[in-house]
Amino acid sequence: QRVESRRDLLPFFRPKLPGTSRELATHRAEFVHQGEAIGSQPNRLPLLLDMLGERLQFERIGVRLYEALIAKREDLGDAAYGTTLPTILDLQRIGRDELQHFFLIRDVILELGGDPTMMTPSADVVTMLGNSLIQVLTDPRTDFKQCLQAILAAELQDSDGWMLLIEVARTAGRVSLAAEFEAAHEQELEHLELVRKWLHAS
Repeated sequence: QRVESRRDLLPFFRPKLPGTSRELATHRAEFVHQGEAIGSQPNRLPLLLDMLGERLQFERIGVRLYEALIAKREDLGDAAYGTTLPTILDLQRIGRDELQHFFLIRDVILELGGDPTMMTPSADVVTMLGNSLIQVLTDPRTDFKQCLQAILAAELQDSDGWMLLIEVARTAGRVSLAAEFEAAHEQELEHLELVRKWLHAS
């Protein structure tokens, strides 16, 4: 049978606790102020380690991407595109930066008591994304411009990933780490601008 009025609903919603409605409201307010926000994480270190695992994996992928791009550049030679595109030395320099970033993240994970060999959830996701980019660069049918487009996608993702890691480090109170990550991010921004220039020239 349908309830015909809100007054009929009142018995079902009255609390089975002693005290007046004002006293109960006061207790509820105390619980609200003392409680964590929904979905919050009291210990922010696991989140930081997850993001570090993601960065570690992506920098590892970055090294592989530039190794593949170097191989493609060597196969094509200067005759195909002239001298406006990156030299082997240009690509090797960026590859070394990616490797240095990998070691930076690995050392930070170890300092925080984490395991650099563990595949965190975020690292698993970027692995799938990175593998698709590697397929583009290693496919014999792709030309250098198409490979640069894949590299541009990687550099854009890399830059955003560092920005997010910096934010998470600051939120976790790791100010000195955030400063180190900012320096790495500046290098990534340089990579991004170079790739854009090369892609435009191609």
